[in-house]
Amino acid sequence: MPRLLESKKNSNPSTEKAEVSNRKRPVAIKRTVETPPLSYDLSSLIEAPIFHPNEKEFNDPIEYLEKIRPECERFGICRIVPPASFKPECQVADAMRFTANNQYIHRMFRRRGTNSRKLEAIHRHLRELNIDYQPAPCIGGIEVDLPGLYEAVQDLGGPGHVLEKNLWAKVADTLKIPRGAQDRFSKLDTIYCKYLLPYATLSDDERSKLLQKVDSQQNRQSIDDEDEDECIIKGSSMPLSTFYRIARNTFSVWFPNANFSATDTSVLNPAQVEASYWKLVTRRAAHVCVHSGNIDSGQSGYGFPCNKTSRHPWNLKVLTNNNGSILRSLGPVAGCTVPTLHVSMLFSSSCWYRDPHGLPWIDYMHTGADKIWYGVPALQETVLKQAMDKLVPDLVKGDKSVWLSSDTVMVPPTMLADQKVSLSRTVQKSGQFVVVWPRAFTSSLSAGYSVSESVCFAPVDWLPIGESCFKELRINNEPTVFSLQQLLWSIAHDNRSTVNVLKRVFPILKPGIDEEIQLRSSLRDFGVQHWKKLSASESNQRSDGKKRRLPSTTDESDMECDVCQASLFFSRAECHSRADSPVTWCLIHALQKIKDHPRVTQHVRVFFVHDEDELRKTVQTLQDHIRTKSLRRSTSHQRSSTL
Repeated sequence: MPRLLESKKNSNPSTEKAEVSNRKRPVAIKRTVETPPLSYDLSSLIEAPIFHPNEKEFNDPIEYLEKIRPECERFGICRIVPPASFKPECQVADAMRFTANNQYIHRMFRRRGTNSRKLEAIHRHLRELNIDYQPAPCIGGIEVDLPGLYEAVQDLGGPGHVLEKNLWAKVADTLKIPRGAQDRFSKLDTIYCKYLLPYATLSDDERSKLLQKVDSQQNRQSIDDEDEDECIIKGSSMPLSTFYRIARNTFSVWFPNANFSATDTSVLNPAQVEASYWKLVTRRAAHVCVHSGNIDSGQSGYGFPCNKTSRHPWNLKVLTNNNGSILRSLGPVAGCTVPTLHVSMLFSSSCWYRDPHGLPWIDYMHTGADKIWYGVPALQETVLKQAMDKLVPDLVKGDKSVWLSSDTVMVPPTMLADQKVSLSRTVQKSGQFVVVWPRAFTSSLSAGYSVSESVCFAPVDWLPIGESCFKELRINNEPTVFSLQQLLWSIAHDNRSTVNVLKRVFPILKPGIDEEIQLRSSLRDFGVQHWKKLSASESNQRSDGKKRRLPSTTDESDMECDVCQASLFFSRAECHSRADSPVTWCLIHALQKIKDHPRVTQHVRVFFVHDEDELRKTVQTLQDHIRTKSLRRSTSHQRSSTL
C-alpha cells in the first residue's frame, strides 16, 4: 500500500515516503483489557469480490474501476485478475538499496506481553551497566529473542552447564536459529555472554525487583526506550539481496518442513500462515522481528518499467496519468501519484490503516508469495472504531475524528467480526491487483517474500470526499501529503481538464480563495506590515535563506503549518520572535496567534506566490471558461439534435 502517504510528512507511506513515522502518539490512559479467545474460523469473514476483465474491458483502468465501483465499495476492497496477456516486467536489482522497517509481530496487537516485559528488564539492567544493546543482536539477519535465549539456557541447566557441555546446538534448535546461518553456535555464545550473562548472575530477588521497576514504569506511562512502545520502527539500510536472504531464513524458521524457496509458497495454504501469524500476534510470548521495505519508484526507477514499449494503461506509472484521475494535474508526489514499490517477507504486515485523504488506491503484486488482505468499508467506520476502542483502547485516539494512526495495530479480523464489524478477505497472488476504495480500512500480511507496487488515483467524484478529509485532518492537526488548494489550482490551470471536472472544482476552489483573501485582509487590519511576493524559484526558501518544507509537490518536505501541519500553498506566515529558526504558520493560525499575543505582530512576515488580483482573476477566468465550454457543448449538442 502507498504507505509513503503518511511517512512523507512524519518521517507513512507512505512512503513511505520510505521511512516509518517518528512522531509518537499521545499517551493514553491505560485500561485493563482482557484478550478475547482467538478464533481461526474464517467463515465469519466475507470473501471480497473478484473480477476477471476481458481484453476489451481491460483497456481503460479508471473506466473499468468506475464500472465495478458500486458493487465493490460496500466491501472496501476487491481483487482483479488481469487477462493472461498482461505480463508486465518488474525492474528490480539485487543491489537495490533501501531502508527497511523492523516489524515486531509480538507488539502488533498489544504492546506488552511476557516477552516484552522480560526484555525491558534485561535492557534496563544493561543500561545500568552502560552496555549498549542497539542494534539488536542478530544471527542470519534475524533478531535473537533474548528472553527466549535466557529461558533456553536456564532450562538446560544454566550458563555454566551449557558452556561446559557446549550445548549451543540444542539452544539454537530451541530458538529456531536458521541452520544455514554462519557460525550460529559461536554467535549465540557471544550474544549470551555480552547481553545475558550479567542478567543471569543476578539473584532471583534482584531480577524480581527489576521486573517490578518495569511494571511500575509502565503504570506511570514512562518508557526509557520509546522504540519499545512501537510495533514498527525504522531499521537499517540493506540491498535487496540481503533482504531476500533474511526472508529465506525467516521462512525456514517458521516452516522448516516446507521444501521450496521463499519465493514459492504454492503448496502452503494461506490459512496456515494466518493461523501461525495470529498466534504470535495475540500470545506475545516470543520475540519476532521481520522486515519490510517501501521504495519511491520515481527516484529509483524500479518496479513497472516506464518507457515507450511499456505503455500499457494498467502499468501503474501510466495509470497515474490516466485522464480519468484528477491527480494527474498535481504532478509527481512521492507515495501518492508516484508509485511505491513494496518488498515483504513472511509475516510482513500492513497495519490497519486508511488513506488520510480518503483516496482510493491500487496495488499490483509483481512476484512472490501470496498476500492476505482484510478490508472494512467506509460505512463500517463507527462499528470498527467501537470495536478497536474495546479491544485496543490505548492505541486509538478516541477523542479525535482521525482516530487511527498508521503503523499502529493489527487486530485479528475474527475478533473484529465478533464485535459485529463487517469484514472482507481476499488472497492476492502474483500478477493480480487489489483495489482499495475511498475511506476504506485495510490491513494485510505476507505469506513469504514478495514484490508489489501501489499508487493512488482519484476520479472526479472523490472531490467532496477529499474536501471533507482535508478539513478533518486540519481540525485534528494531522499532516497531509499534498495541499488540496494546490490540487484544485492545478486542475483549474490544466488545459486537459474537462468542463465537468471544472464545474466540480469551482465550488471548492472559490471559497478557499475567498477565505485566503479575507485572511490577508484581517492580518493587515491587525497590523502585519511585512509582506513579500515570491517567485517560483524563491518559494522554496525561508526568509533566512534556508530551504525548508517547500511548496513543491516534488519535494519530500513540503512547507507546512507548525500548528495544524496543513500543507501550505497560497501563502505562509513566519514568526521571527525567536533567535533560532522562524516558526511557520498557515494564515488561520497566524491570525489566531496575533489575536492571542498582539506583541508577535511586529515579528510576523507573510510570503505569498499569487497576489489578491491574481487570485480573483483565476476565479473569474475559471468561471468564464466553464461558461464558454458549457455554451459550446450545448450548441454542439443542439446541432447534433437537428441533424
